[in-house]
Amino acid sequence: MTEADAGVTTEPKDDEKLRDSEIAIIDALKMIVEIMVARGIVPAEGFRKIFANQRDGYIRKEMANAAVVMEVLRTFAVTRPAEPEREDLRRALDEPPQGSA
Repeated sequence: MTEADAGVTTEPKDDEKLRDSEIAIIDALKMIVEIMVARGIVPAEGFRKIFANQRDGYIRKEMANAAVVMEVLRTFAVTRPAEPEREDLRRALDEPPQGSA
């Protein structure tokens, strides 16, 4: 289901635009989702269902901005990034930590 099919507009209301801190949290969640899918901890289909259910709940509550965020996360979870980016992520996850604390 696309945003249009779900009745979700991608245009936030003027008084409800996402703040930088909210965008940073979404980006952090995207990275966590990517790591979990890349490591096989959670299948992408699982995230697709979870985020779609949450999106649909927000649509029923007329929370368009929250529904758009869930759609972004759902799309991200099921869309494989370009292989070079995925290789960089795998390499970063496989390297031991460096430096001292």
